[in-house]
Amino acid sequence: MQRTIRYDRRSGTLIFGDTTRPYRDVGFTLHATELTSIKATDFKAAMSSYLYDWEDGTVEVYVVEDDFDEFDDEYSTPGPVTFVQHRGSLLVRVALATKAHEDDDEGSPEPLYRSALVLQP
Repeated sequence: MQRTIRYDRRSGTLIFGDTTRPYRDVGFTLHATELTSIKATDFKAAMSSYLYDWEDGTVEVYVVEDDFDEFDDEYSTPGPVTFVQHRGSLLVRVALATKAHEDDDEGSPEPLYRSALVLQP
């Protein structure tokens, strides 16, 4: 069975479908819509393969949520969701900015609930 994503050591790129994505200064960047075709087990294996190649211990994959038509893996601004492969675990990091006065209002959603909405898709 062919993997939905893999790391190619010769070119130093992630390959999924017809797309190749090079490692940039801080990590790899994917668009949120590209994640729907990638299995988590394949994603973890690709990140592990990258780490084995570089023996660095941690690799980050940034997720861009802007319009796909304007997406550029080098210049687009990442969203709040980042995948981190660290010590054999694939982790999801969500940067959550809140305003304290909004969180104190009655009926205001909990910050954890807000991050669940971001992760759902």
